Amino acid sequence: DIDFREGGKFQYVWREDATGTEMGLSGEYKEIKRPDKTVHTELFDDYSPEGPALITTLFIEKDGKTTVEMSMLFPSKTARDGAVESGMTDGMAISYDRLDDVLKGL
Repeated sequence: DIDFREGGKFQYVWREDATGTEMGLSGEYKEIKRPDKTVHTELFDDYSPEGPALITTLFIEKDGKTTVEMSMLFPSKTARDGAVESGMTDGMAISYDRLDDVLKGL
């Protein structure tokens, strides 16, 4: 579910087909500056003991190509390290690779 406006909330749920295991993530859009910037909070359902991270995403267009640049501000070094150790960077890379494939097909 996504309510894409400043103050709007979202919730994502991933489900592993083989086991039915689910992982949820929710947040709120703090800033939307079309077409080049979004800022939102991010809180995992099962693991965000110190509170949400603040995510800033920039869409940078140059010479007909758009680069996505994302920065994540965690509430502490411990929270950041826990997120990195969870394997999230691998999952993000897979998701962006899939997005590249979708965009190439347009």
